[in-house]
Amino acid sequence: MVDMGGETKREISLRQRECSRFADAMVHGTVPGMSDRLIREIQRRMKALNLDAKTTSQKAGLNESFVRDILRKKSIAPRHDSLAKVARVLGCTLADLTGERPATREIKAAGDTIEIAELEVHAAAGMGVDGDGTVMANEEAVAVIGVHTMPTASFREAYGISSGRIRIIAVKGNSMEPRLWPGQRVMVDIEDKTPSPPGVFVIWDGLALVLKYVEVVANSDPLKVRISSANKDFMSYERTLDEAHINGRVVGVWARM
Repeated sequence: MVDMGGETKREISLRQRECSRFADAMVHGTVPGMSDRLIREIQRRMKALNLDAKTTSQKAGLNESFVRDILRKKSIAPRHDSLAKVARVLGCTLADLTGERPATREIKAAGDTIEIAELEVHAAAGMGVDGDGTVMANEEAVAVIGVHTMPTASFREAYGISSGRIRIIAVKGNSMEPRLWPGQRVMVDIEDKTPSPPGVFVIWDGLALVLKYVEVVANSDPLKVRISSANKDFMSYERTLDEAHINGRVVGVWARM
């Protein structure tokens, strides 16, 4: 049997069911169908962060099989709000995972936040770093392992500088205890490389980027800096300013509330 528009009853039934499915998705906030992009992006970002499906689900506060079911295409229409939680764990947005263009309201909201890249600083070793030890501002010498967001107004009020100058790195080792602890993440202004006033800076030691307290040695010529640790088990030492290879000043500690 063919209707007046040229469609069979079966085709009409299938089309109506498809429309119903998409309407239901809009009402309940689900993602209809399972795109290869979503699976690819989740896998890529989990690998970069050294996470597995179970851990990612748990960090997102979801059932431990949530991500696994997506990757195995068992989850037909995962909810937007659940995917958004996964995206936050992976340091990205829902749009980054799905490729969907945000609605106008979402685009406006996105303008109220800034994004800051987290770098894997030890990945810089052996990656062709320039002789001046400038690493953090050289995109070819570092690996971006995540992206963190913060309200624009809060960032501007707290720091008064462009977010484009900021990078996030994790504290490695115990040389800065008890001021900074291993695993903490710090925000670094990569354009502030002058240790006056003194403070905690990221310096290149020839093998990796390390956090140290740096201050100018008074009346030194050529100009020298004293490099020290908060942990008294580590000895301080002096270098000329050029030899210190300063990559940026620590301006704050990044913490998820």
